[in-house]
Amino acid sequence: MKIKLLILFTALLSLNTFSQKDINTNVNEVIVFSNNAQITRFKTINLSPGENDIRFIGLEKSINQSSIQVSGNEDITIISNQFKTVNTPKSSMPKELIKIEDTLAKLQRRITLNYNLITNYKSEKAIILENRKVKGNNSSLVIEDLADLTEFYREHLQELDVLIYDLNILNSKLNEEKNLLNQEKRKISFERVMGSISVKILANTKKKVTIKISYIANNVGWSPFYVVKSEGVGSKTEFYTKANIYQNTGVTWNNVKLKLSTGNPLNRGVLPTIHPWILRFKQDIKKGRKRNDQLGYANFNSQLNSSYSLSNTYEKSSRSMAGLTKATNNLINREYNIDLPYTVKGKNGKAVVEIEKFEMKADYLYYTAPKYDKNVYLIAHIDDWEQHNLLPGNATIFLEGTYVGNTFINPNVMEDTMSLLLGKDLNITVDRTKQKQLSKTSFFGGNKTTEMAMLLCIKNKKGKDVQIIVEDQVPVSQDEKIEIEIKDISKAKHNKSTGTLTWKYTLKA
Repeated sequence: MKIKLLILFTALLSLNTFSQKDINTNVNEVIVFSNNAQITRFKTINLSPGENDIRFIGLEKSINQSSIQVSGNEDITIISNQFKTVNTPKSSMPKELIKIEDTLAKLQRRITLNYNLITNYKSEKAIILENRKVKGNNSSLVIEDLADLTEFYREHLQELDVLIYDLNILNSKLNEEKNLLNQEKRKISFERVMGSISVKILANTKKKVTIKISYIANNVGWSPFYVVKSEGVGSKTEFYTKANIYQNTGVTWNNVKLKLSTGNPLNRGVLPTIHPWILRFKQDIKKGRKRNDQLGYANFNSQLNSSYSLSNTYEKSSRSMAGLTKATNNLINREYNIDLPYTVKGKNGKAVVEIEKFEMKADYLYYTAPKYDKNVYLIAHIDDWEQHNLLPGNATIFLEGTYVGNTFINPNVMEDTMSLLLGKDLNITVDRTKQKQLSKTSFFGGNKTTEMAMLLCIKNKKGKDVQIIVEDQVPVSQDEKIEIEIKDISKAKHNKSTGTLTWKYTLKA
């Protein structure tokens, strides 16, 4: 008996030492990149002496295995970690979802039992009807017995019909309740299959430690966009840089610390290799001689080293959202630290974060080309845009508080001056009319001569002077038989190759 007890004790000890513990954690910090994110979780756990097998459950399904990092106190050893997808245990389900599913199970049980009762009542009804046929063939049946039998059939068949009808009505109501609960269930962000990370930890003694887990997950990212505001001529343009954050990881972020980055942690890049650049004459096979008008070409490996984890070399800060965002320039990317915690749903989760606000001096200019469009447009020319590290993104433009349209800002292709179309100004009008008294057609010998005159009239109804560019055109001949003579262009700048006429001047109020 002592030996059996010793074996049992040893087995229980072994089970206690090597049994796997399931641990739930919360997302604490997130660095969101353009199309993935680095997620960090902290959890304080109790360790036993020796090897501890811990499984962190309820994680994202799209974790990159090679990006997983697990760390803790210095006096423990992380032996290994492994990522798998597993069925989510009921203990990790939201309480409201557990309540709904329990209610759904009870409803389904009642519905099934009611259907079974309906089937039984229908079978009972069929037996009575069949029995009526048997009695109907019995010639010895007396009138009194027939009356009693008829009453019996009537009462029981009616009773069965009422029971079947009531159960069908009840099941209809139960199914309606079930459908409403299923709608509520679909609103709750929850994944049936989730990620897990199994970690083996070696501890010298029994202790409590804080474990840090970080990894890269997909189905999450952000993109910048802008809101540009201007009060018109003489004012500065205000730029609000905002971020659209999306995530479909299946795990809801509750009051997490967010950081946005323009980098990509999974794109280390490949160092370019410099190959010899060799020039040579190309042999002319047909004539058997060398030609000096065709050169060889250089073969380059143009893979860029776009994302090395280098330390910060300088820092430049700007404020927005009442000082809740801090922008930091690294050597290879730009990061935005957001001090305000955010909550983002794990399914179709979205958030908009204002990350920067700055002003830029603008030179305003009006432009019109009345031959094609009789509207006058206000344009803002911005010279110092490069100092603000703009990102490619859509921009919504407001002029004097009114929405005027959208544009796309791409700093990679912009010139030294950024030009923003701010919309039409109805207080400046332009008209272009043909001057009939100066326009005519005549024939002399075999030649046809056409004279044409156009009058452009621009009116400034605003209370101040404005700078304006007006463009029109005169025809250009590509046939020597057609000659063009320009008599008067009112001091316009004339591009002879295109025929474009340009006036730039101050239009008085």
